[in-house]
Amino acid sequence: MTTSIGSSAAHTILVQQVLQRIGALHYVRVFPRVVGLFYIVRKNERGQVIHAQPVKVGIEGEPDLDCILRTSSLKGIRLGLECKTGSSTQSPEQKAYQNMIESMGGFYFVVRTADEALAICERLHLT
Repeated sequence: MTTSIGSSAAHTILVQQVLQRIGALHYVRVFPRVVGLFYIVRKNERGQVIHAQPVKVGIEGEPDLDCILRTSSLKGIRLGLECKTGSSTQSPEQKAYQNMIESMGGFYFVVRTADEALAICERLHLT
């Protein structure tokens, strides 16, 4: 399977890689977030769509991964990780969500690799 840089498939792969890498750490709990518009589809007996009801999921702007991280001093901190591939950048809603988390004392990072996410968690754990 070939995925283009910045594609939805590449993003899904990156989120899964980060989830696996930091999810294995004993001092981190990771909660994947899903945001988007999905449809509940009803079809007739011939397979034709007869109704599609939109369903909005999640909070616009929230990070791909919501984490609780225990520091070495046993303090719990909130960590949001937004995964980006290729040349993609944060939306205005994501920037606003980042500002909200940071203004409340939490941490938020945009990551492009699982190794980058791991380094962030290791650094925060040592605080």
